[in-house]
Amino acid sequence: MPQASPKMVVLQILWAFILNHLATACAASISSPNNIYAPAGDDKPGVVALRRPVPIPGFEVRVSLDKTSTLNTKAIITHAVQFMARLAGMDQDYRINTGVVISEPGWPEEIYAANFPLTQHNGFQVRHVVIALYDASVAVSRRLTDRPGYLPIVTASLYIRGTRKGILGMRRMLHGHTQLTNQTSISQANNETLSAQSGVAIDLDDPKFRIAWKTNGDSFDPTDLWTALMDALATAAAYDSEHLGAAVVGIAASGNAEIDFHGILPSSGLPPAFKWRQLVRAINVLWGHHVLYPECNLGMDFLVSYDGVNIAVGDTSVRRAGRGVESSKH
Repeated sequence: MPQASPKMVVLQILWAFILNHLATACAASISSPNNIYAPAGDDKPGVVALRRPVPIPGFEVRVSLDKTSTLNTKAIITHAVQFMARLAGMDQDYRINTGVVISEPGWPEEIYAANFPLTQHNGFQVRHVVIALYDASVAVSRRLTDRPGYLPIVTASLYIRGTRKGILGMRRMLHGHTQLTNQTSISQANNETLSAQSGVAIDLDDPKFRIAWKTNGDSFDPTDLWTALMDALATAAAYDSEHLGAAVVGIAASGNAEIDFHGILPSSGLPPAFKWRQLVRAINVLWGHHVLYPECNLGMDFLVSYDGVNIAVGDTSVRRAGRGVESSKH
């Protein structure tokens, strides 16, 4: 059998390298819809970090704060996380014509979204509310009042092509005009969780869905956890809830902390079998079991499993250089 010439051997090696590079690139592009990847060696396939929801052309949010009256921080953070989790599971094109109120018995605070004027059905979409809720949360988190544990009243006006179309607000309930619509409560809080260093949070609606967690030694301001969660959920809202390869790094508005979730890469080389709805569900379950909560300032590591199969890992931690890649879309 004739031997290949040195030149032919070099061409064959080069061709093999090209094919291997293309295969790797294709696998990565399937894993991440936006082709945004973690740096090499960071062990985060398809990590997405947006820092804020992607802007909508012609849409603007104007946030105003009223420090003459204050709101309970724990109530507002809880409502905001639950509201964003709810929005993340909805069709982003869905038009909100009747208004939405998120509240809970025992707290006089609420978050609402409504048309402006109230008598008109302008039909702004879920995607508009996601941006407004994120912007309002960031604005109020940066301007805490002098009263510890309390936040100023927030009004976010939603403008489409220069015309005010809606309002999103954080306020005390208007007596006789508020409907209790806490639609995203997951479970009864377990007070023992607050002092534990590790445990397992189980989805009460689907016990096969479990999250093992343990503290990792990091600590940060609780407000940073709030805005990191809002960033992660707002990012998840932009994706089809049934798509595989869910991965996100939610970054605090201050840039000091983050929450990361990403699927475990199967040995087959296929995209991680971790759906965007499961990512949102994981946050919901951790919040519902008080593993994550408004006053939480401890970093944690997470392992998500379904029916005994590990499908994702994650953590809350101090933000460090080189973790994740920020999108240019902000």
